[in-house]
Amino acid sequence: MTERVRPRAFPILVASVATFLLTVGSFYGCSRTFNMEKSSRLNTFFFWSFFVCAAGFAGTVIWAVVAYMLELSFGAKEDE
Repeated sequence: MTERVRPRAFPILVASVATFLLTVGSFYGCSRTFNMEKSSRLNTFFFWSFFVCAAGFAGTVIWAVVAYMLELSFGAKEDE
């Protein structure tokens, strides 16, 4: 019997799309609340959440690059 090979790129793609959407959303929220009073908690929340989400997105990009390099160096394991 042959087993289905689970795609390795799917979790990376899902995480990348999710963190990208969170980054865009927090940037939009920060831009909409930017003209509010300077000490607004909402503005501070969106400002810092943008950097956290952007770091998460950068992490998924690094994850994809490392996974691709490992795939190139070790190759796909073939069953006998």
